[in-house]
Amino acid sequence: MHVMLMRDASRLNSKSSFTLEPWSPEHQRQGQARVRHQQLTTASNLSRKPLSPVILSLRSIALCNRSHLPARLAPHNMANPDGPAPAPHMISRPKRAPTGDEEATAILRLGEFQQVPALNLSEARTIINAVTTRRRNIKQKVSESETLLKTQEYLELFARFKQQEHVTAVEQLLTTRTELERFERSQLGSLCPDTAEEAKTLVPSLEGKISDDDLQELLDEMMKLRNFVQ
Repeated sequence: MHVMLMRDASRLNSKSSFTLEPWSPEHQRQGQARVRHQQLTTASNLSRKPLSPVILSLRSIALCNRSHLPARLAPHNMANPDGPAPAPHMISRPKRAPTGDEEATAILRLGEFQQVPALNLSEARTIINAVTTRRRNIKQKVSESETLLKTQEYLELFARFKQQEHVTAVEQLLTTRTELERFERSQLGSLCPDTAEEAKTLVPSLEGKISDDDLQELLDEMMKLRNFVQ
């Protein structure tokens, strides 16, 4: 049997004693009521106490930070937290603004393309044809846009070297002239001028970088490869 231990109040002036009384649902309700009263009293006392400056400052910082959070980090919908979240901001690499001072005249200024590898027309034709052929061989869908078709048509018409071994030989020949920029070497490989004078007219930045004799020797070697192809 459940029992509840109670103090006998009638004997407070003498020796304290305890009596055991049978437990009842009424005793349980009274105990729960006392606990609830203590909780309400404690909460009421706490609510009347002023907040410390530290707590106030922390709350202010939290509110300020929330108002300045990016959309992908801040609560997406305070009124409807169960609603769908907005799409995240697109993150992309910042595009460099054009400087406007690129030129390929007597002074070669290529801006951000100064150190970019340049291809002559024969190299470009070889690479594009190899890529499209490989994609067809592996049954990969090739998007033959109008731009691609026109580019291939142009390269077939103006590329001076069509065989892979000749394209490689010209590239190796031009690479030996380290005093020339990559752009200048690619121009010589695309235009294939006959004389040093013609080369410096078509590529003015060659002036002062290579002597006429050395340039003519280079052009003659390229001419041999062209004649061999023909």
